Amino acid sequence: MTKKYDDAKWHYGGDFPAELPMEASATHIGMFFAWAVLVGLVVDEDWFDLAAIRERFVSRSSLPGATFLHEFDGKLVDDIFSPEGAEFTTAYYENGNGYFVDYEKTLGDKLPSLYHVEDGWRTFDRLKSVLNKRFAEWKRGALVLD
Repeated sequence: MTKKYDDAKWHYGGDFPAELPMEASATHIGMFFAWAVLVGLVVDEDWFDLAAIRERFVSRSSLPGATFLHEFDGKLVDDIFSPEGAEFTTAYYENGNGYFVDYEKTLGDKLPSLYHVEDGWRTFDRLKSVLNKRFAEWKRGALVLD
């Protein structure tokens, strides 16, 4: 059975800012996904072209959140990950004190909400070192989440 870690649709409504396009609900998911693609934690499936997505991320010709929303309908599920990728995502992304806390600490400063984070490569570059650090900690068995 497929496990769903996140879905952009979960973020519509509620405290989602009315002035933002609905695409802003996928930025945080797309940033994690782009990182996972670039470090080799995503596996190719029949229903998407991983090589093409990776090339667009390497060349930075498409944005992480927009690409994720378009290619995956905003749904982050376990079957797109390698076994290692799924284990890390469960430990870090799914943990309420993991990815979302790091995302907020790294990108949420001086913004009205986390949905205001820009879907862009400068934003990604700020976040990727944190993700690399957390992944290395997890691999060493030293992932400690506040």
